[in-house]
Amino acid sequence: MRNRRRVSAIILFAGLIAGGAALAETFPIRWSPSLDLQSLDEIDQRLQQPLWDQTGITVAFKWRFTGAGQAPEPIKPQQIVSCADHKRLDGTVYQTASQSDHNHLAIFSATCMALEMLRRATPAPESHVSEFHLDDAAVDFLPAAIAVAIGPWQQDEIDQAGAKGLSWRDWRASQNDKLLAVRGDGKNAALFEWTRGKSRVEILGHGDFNADGVEDLLLRITEWPGYAHGAKAKVLLASRTASGAVMHALALN
Repeated sequence: MRNRRRVSAIILFAGLIAGGAALAETFPIRWSPSLDLQSLDEIDQRLQQPLWDQTGITVAFKWRFTGAGQAPEPIKPQQIVSCADHKRLDGTVYQTASQSDHNHLAIFSATCMALEMLRRATPAPESHVSEFHLDDAAVDFLPAAIAVAIGPWQQDEIDQAGAKGLSWRDWRASQNDKLLAVRGDGKNAALFEWTRGKSRVEILGHGDFNADGVEDLLLRITEWPGYAHGAKAKVLLASRTASGAVMHALALN
């Protein structure tokens, strides 16, 4: 009986080695429920569906002032309801009626980009981010590139900080900005409150987005800078090749 068990164990071990390539895909593609996507096969369909409701956001070439206390009147209005609408109007100079609509449209745009990027994702045989959580320690491991620039000049500074391998906390510290609190917002999101603004980070997906065999994080960042600027949002891919290391940003194209 012992010999039979030993032979069975050897056969099983040999089978694991032979099937290693297939079994290596231990980190499947995952995405946030906030994307309202049931299957990766439904991405095209999801891009055609309303992101929030049937009303969406009205944009116009120009808004005409109609009098004190009256809502502005849109000139050549267009409705952005789905990602397909957003893509159709991409590159066109349109304005929103309010700062609130502007903020929503920024998040809208980032969501559409995230859905498009999920097309390229594949399962990853290796991961150093699978158990990453958005907590107080996250700012020491997220890259400086997670910061949302308030202008081109600041983007250059952020890029330089990223090239040096600085963390998000390092970047904020260079701007005399300190972390005050982190508030969880669901399983995959958190609000980071700084002395100079607020940042909401959400993990929208896990997967290998650049075909290097290592799992990456698909992040959506929304920032309220606190400098009389409106909210800004963007999508970022981040990864690392060793646990406990500061992540680096990946190219989006």
